[in-house]
Amino acid sequence: PHKYVAVVDPKMCVSCGVCIGSCPTDALTLGDQPVEALWLDTVARASQQEKPVKIVFACERHVFQGARPFMMDADHPGALETEDQRVEIVPLTCAAMAHPNLVAQALEAGASEVQIIGCPPEDCANREGNVWEELRLKRERQPKLKRQFAGAPISMDWVPPNDFAQALNAKEHQTEATSYRFTLRSSDWAKLLPALALLALFMAITVGMSLAPYTAFGDQDAAIEVQMQHRSGVPVWTPEQKTVDSADLDFTNAADPHLVVKLDGETVVEKRYARDDDGVAYAYEYLPIASGKRHLTVLLIDRSDQTQPQVIFDGELTLQGRQIFPIIIKDAVIAGANPERGKDIFFASSIGSGTGCRLCHSLKPDEVKVGPSLAGIATLAATRVPGMSAEEYIRESILHPDAHIVPGFDNKMPSYISEGLSPQDIDDLVGFLMTLK
Repeated sequence: PHKYVAVVDPKMCVSCGVCIGSCPTDALTLGDQPVEALWLDTVARASQQEKPVKIVFACERHVFQGARPFMMDADHPGALETEDQRVEIVPLTCAAMAHPNLVAQALEAGASEVQIIGCPPEDCANREGNVWEELRLKRERQPKLKRQFAGAPISMDWVPPNDFAQALNAKEHQTEATSYRFTLRSSDWAKLLPALALLALFMAITVGMSLAPYTAFGDQDAAIEVQMQHRSGVPVWTPEQKTVDSADLDFTNAADPHLVVKLDGETVVEKRYARDDDGVAYAYEYLPIASGKRHLTVLLIDRSDQTQPQVIFDGELTLQGRQIFPIIIKDAVIAGANPERGKDIFFASSIGSGTGCRLCHSLKPDEVKVGPSLAGIATLAATRVPGMSAEEYIRESILHPDAHIVPGFDNKMPSYISEGLSPQDIDDLVGFLMTLK
């Protein structure tokens, strides 16, 4: 009659015990401890005749914190006697470990009341334990509490572990296990007063500071802003050179970019910027100056064999008050594939937030890893699919790993790898593979 069959995967178990309260009695055990002992202990506690017995099921966070003083009695751990009743605390790993039938059996055994005390809303140590237990006892989730116990003296309190004693004697119960329906009790407002006072203090300070007169940028102040994203060996973008052919690139003597900024003949910035794994260096310099006429020079050296610096800017400026003059250093757009960069991508330890190509594909003819060897792929790809060029085949295999599967192999290349590569990355990678003839 059921759509799905429950399957237990021991490797996924976190020992929360929620499954004990979800499955039929004796269907599961938690580790080496049979569940039968929990039921027998609960019935034994509930069947005492001296005084009315209140059974309290408490999760381990409460047992080790708020309920700890009540659990230290060597003769009767978890027992608490008052003038008119005896309270028996039954420790559970999670509140959801209490099967609704266990709650019902405690009442049948003679308990005058049953209370479940667990984690506060949205803070269950086992994620949904408190929510699921609430829904079970309200007959809104399987396994449901038996219908004849729907109006029985069963209460729930989902509170912080240090509020266990208050929950034990509460007349108004916090029965909502989710904060979407959470309402503050009148007794809770006093606990919020320090937080509200602190919030009011910070708001007063914030408003006061916002009203105070403050000038961040004077009327006669100006600034020069230098931004750089540059790969040494690639020409800098200029109106005259917006693109560069990949065949003309030479990274043999590429070095960390050395930037020099001079203002009115005086050097104000002279720094060398380290490159990242892709050979790209980043720089940002903010230079506040007085407005007026100034002479600005920006020079760049990015090759070890470079005898003269490249002039990025050299000229007169007339800066108005509050003006920021930007100098943006970026690379010319590379036209065509760059096989050398494609080789770097192939041998990278990770690309596209996944593993690198080299981990699954060898470039040796007789070496097979997870995927087929790519030795001679530029030649082989030309004959794989009639009417498709080698470049088209390789590109489609990267972008759509399941488009062409080599016989004897399964598609194990995650699609997100290509999603993490830019169009230029794809071009460069294809360009490198096309050199493998």
